[in-house]
Amino acid sequence: FPEYHYGDQLIITGKVRLRALNYPQIQKTAADRKRAFNWLFKLKRKIEAVYNSVLPEPQTSLLSGIVLGSERGLPFDFSQALKKTGTMHIVVASGSNISFVSQPLVDNLSGLVSRQAALPITLIFVWLYTLMAGFQPPVVRAAIMVSFAFLAQLFGKQKEALPILILTAVLMLLINPLLISNLSFQLSFSATLGILIFYPRFKPFCRKLSFLGDDLATTLAAQVLVLPIIYFRFHQLSLLSPLVNVLVLWTVPILMKLGGLIALIGLLSQGLAQVFAYPAWLFLTYFVKVIKFFK
Repeated sequence: FPEYHYGDQLIITGKVRLRALNYPQIQKTAADRKRAFNWLFKLKRKIEAVYNSVLPEPQTSLLSGIVLGSERGLPFDFSQALKKTGTMHIVVASGSNISFVSQPLVDNLSGLVSRQAALPITLIFVWLYTLMAGFQPPVVRAAIMVSFAFLAQLFGKQKEALPILILTAVLMLLINPLLISNLSFQLSFSATLGILIFYPRFKPFCRKLSFLGDDLATTLAAQVLVLPIIYFRFHQLSLLSPLVNVLVLWTVPILMKLGGLIALIGLLSQGLAQVFAYPAWLFLTYFVKVIKFFK
């Protein structure tokens, strides 16, 4: 299938029915290579090519989704399995991506420069990553919240997550009121609100159950407000979703780190990237098998 990238100029024609453009004709007329941030999307495509060269499917698309927020390329049957198990949010850009990018970066930079300098530098990388991930509502929500939190640190103010979440929602809706009906927006804010309200209550009990207690508490807290929305929108529920999330969520921070290493090294030498591709393949294969088992 033809691919369309940032900077391409398209002519799209078709008939709008039921608020959708059905079977449009898409004609590519030109590509504006001088458009701002073109380099960022070229870098994203190069990283995707590195993953494609060192990993098979569906591991390639899975890692691209976890690290870069890329949704294209997932095999149809695996994509359906992710939806049935309630784990699709892991494979698309989400707020957790921002957390995995921002906190380690600011901590490492603080060892090289002052924390007052590390925070704005980290914010630049956070917003570049948000743009690379396609400015999807969950990532934008997380980027705005991180920005408010970092600004509070810069000015020596106490940061409160719930007011920041509410302020972020108001700001995003003022910029684009249509987001109120966007499913990604609804799920992202509901999950975050659920975690802020219910995680402290679930945490003591879940820690007694297993070593994955934190992941279980986080998943259950998020699901409290997310499941009603999913049922209302799709008229179906996955009762196994919390369990499946707990079984695979612990791999995401590891895969983010390995994916970053493969990308950095692979841009210089794809052969050397194979060294880190093998452990990544092991975790990705575990992820895939868990999803397929519970689908």
